[in-house]
Amino acid sequence: MDALLADANALVARHSPWTRSFQADAADIIAHEEIIRWGLSDRLLDIAENYLCAPVGYDGINVFFTKADGMEVGTRRWHRDVEDRRMLKIALYLNDVDEDGGPLQVLRRRLPDHDRMVGGKFPIMHQGQLEKALGDFDPDRDVVTCTGKAGTLIFADTAAWYHRGKPARARDRCAIYFNYMNRAPLRPFRCERSTISRAQIRRLAASMPQRQRDCLLWRDSLPLVARIVPPAPVWEVGSREPSTY
Repeated sequence: MDALLADANALVARHSPWTRSFQADAADIIAHEEIIRWGLSDRLLDIAENYLCAPVGYDGINVFFTKADGMEVGTRRWHRDVEDRRMLKIALYLNDVDEDGGPLQVLRRRLPDHDRMVGGKFPIMHQGQLEKALGDFDPDRDVVTCTGKAGTLIFADTAAWYHRGKPARARDRCAIYFNYMNRAPLRPFRCERSTISRAQIRRLAASMPQRQRDCLLWRDSLPLVARIVPPAPVWEVGSREPSTY
């Protein structure tokens, strides 16, 4: 873990607070490819396969920078991921995260119309809309707020449960998300949310053991039609349509 954090912090250090984008780009991530490899450790793949009860597809990583602006936009609104019926995402905090530092929050209750989709997506809600939908909302009872020190790991099913990055108000937050789903996901065109290209993924996979290579190259196991459909657009954090957190 110490080596992973050192490598991750070196990646973050390449961005000053004034020039950081919302997500690290492919060049930065490839320059620190050991972070990607860490997510392919046998231990983590065992956990993902045990949870999903299926061969795992590893959909790469995302490195997110969250500014402490208090804005409830993009993935700071309540949403569910739609890549598959169940997923596993592992969040790694790179700095201490408290209630005001943009913690990941997961709703532990199901909405009355929990599985209703509109236009191929689950409804996206501001905090007030969520409270109205639940009727008797109690934050202590209904929400898991994932605070923790730098190095904290959080395991969450972001497809089965509504979640958000709570708007950061006091401190910026930086986190890495490691993404796992069924190797034959329900909606493969909603996958590939990492900034790394397919060609870069294939080059990384070439030097890996068979198990890790199969997880990275999950698209190769899809039917031909599913392989040729391009991924759906990725919207930025400040837009109306969140696709990452």
